[in-house]
Amino acid sequence: DVKIQPDGNVTGTAWSDSIGWIDFNPVGPFPGLPNYSARVDLVTNEASGWARACAVFITGCSGALRPADELSGWDGWISMRGTIPGHPDYGVSLDPTVNEFRGQAWGSEVIGWITFNMPGFISGWAWSSTIGWISFNSTNCDTDGNGLVGPGAPAGCPAVGTAIPVYGVNIETGGNMTGHAWSANIGWIDFDPTAGFPVGPHSHSARLDLATAEFSGWARALAHGNGWDGWISMRGMTAPAPPATPEPYGVWLDTAPTPNEFRGWAWGGDVVGWISFNHGNPLPPGFVDTPHVYQVTTDFDTNAPPTATLLSQTANYCVPPLGYTFSWIFTDPDGDAQSAYQVQVATSIANLDAGILVINTTASFTVPSGATSSYASLTTLEWNTTYHWRVRVWDSYDLASGWINGPSFTTPAHRFPQPSFTFPSPLLVNEPIQFTDTSIFHDGGVGIRAWHWAFGDGATSILQHPIHTFTAIGNYTVTLTVTDGSGFTCSASTPIGVVMHPGEWREIIPMPIIWLRGFLTRKIDVLNGAWI
Repeated sequence: DVKIQPDGNVTGTAWSDSIGWIDFNPVGPFPGLPNYSARVDLVTNEASGWARACAVFITGCSGALRPADELSGWDGWISMRGTIPGHPDYGVSLDPTVNEFRGQAWGSEVIGWITFNMPGFISGWAWSSTIGWISFNSTNCDTDGNGLVGPGAPAGCPAVGTAIPVYGVNIETGGNMTGHAWSANIGWIDFDPTAGFPVGPHSHSARLDLATAEFSGWARALAHGNGWDGWISMRGMTAPAPPATPEPYGVWLDTAPTPNEFRGWAWGGDVVGWISFNHGNPLPPGFVDTPHVYQVTTDFDTNAPPTATLLSQTANYCVPPLGYTFSWIFTDPDGDAQSAYQVQVATSIANLDAGILVINTTASFTVPSGATSSYASLTTLEWNTTYHWRVRVWDSYDLASGWINGPSFTTPAHRFPQPSFTFPSPLLVNEPIQFTDTSIFHDGGVGIRAWHWAFGDGATSILQHPIHTFTAIGNYTVTLTVTDGSGFTCSASTPIGVVMHPGEWREIIPMPIIWLRGFLTRKIDVLNGAWI
């Protein structure tokens, strides 16, 4: 179970049927720079450092090594990134879009190359009448994988038995091309250069547009010379001498055959000239084709574009301002997630096409394929107005759908009523309470209006200004629902508290005072000659 820790260090072990456990967090000393175990740079997503095969130890993944005669001179170290003479730079990287490792590690002459999930494997040959064959994968010549040109290798390969390094060009999941091709005349051709692109409409390395299946961008010969800058264009316009007219050229992927075939032309300046990717291409002026059958193929499948279905819109007309929520179901045939969307709203289809928009918003928002996505508009729309809207969506590889139109809709003729009411305070139990309607209507006074009160104790009223008596103290929610002359209805609720009557104040004489008053009265009567 190999894991990337929060600090980028790689830990755990992997298993090989041939060499057993491979430890990605071995203990040094390491055989060279960098002086650390395998780790991923969290900024560049590039892996570097060292892993080690546990089979070189007597027990476990550390300690004493096995005898030298058992190891055939192998120390077990596996390099995650580096340079080998006669081979392009190699390395493993993390693709953060799908959290998968890509690229190659090197395990010395004993193990050789270790491939980490290379998608879009490209093989075959391209042809230039100027520089000859261009090989896109070492397996074109090393047919048995032993590092040597095999018997029966096609034209363009060195002599049988010649040592040949491992190389290849691949198409990453998002469409970017990586790796190196080989020409016996101009050397390595890098399909993933990082900077210095010539001025033009495609200022990026070679890549495949997953929607159109067209390649664009640049590759570069690493051993360019003789006044040539080394750049090879995958798509562009010719620059013929006048009066000839410029013509478009480019490489594209034909997904009809199996495996998929490259077709079309790339241009490499005066040194390389035209590069043909398939013997079935029509020939450009001055191109001398080879009699051999050739083609460049790949197992890469283009990413199908996503779409949006079941488009709908809703609004709460009782809560100003008048805003709508636009919803759709994101659907991707490859199972990719939605990464972003764009919603446009206009008063006509013509205005949508002309860019005369009421709403135009783009946002990043992730939902899985088959889930509902929505946009709640913050823009106030007009009453009694017809609108048209559309949406386009992007999948997790930045492939966009076309515009998908939603149903047109017309906002209500006018604003909905605004219910409100007042009542006295305090609210006393068993006392009649006057509720006064203060609602605002926008129907122009036309039609019949209606009121419905729910007092929270089971009682209701259809009067505009009802009087209601609560027979028990407690908390209630009073709801007023009003309907205007157009039939538009809204409600408003208010919590209230009903309390008991405070009562009347009355003076009560204490008992000792009553007794003393009676005693003094009797004494006075005795003094006056009366006995009580």
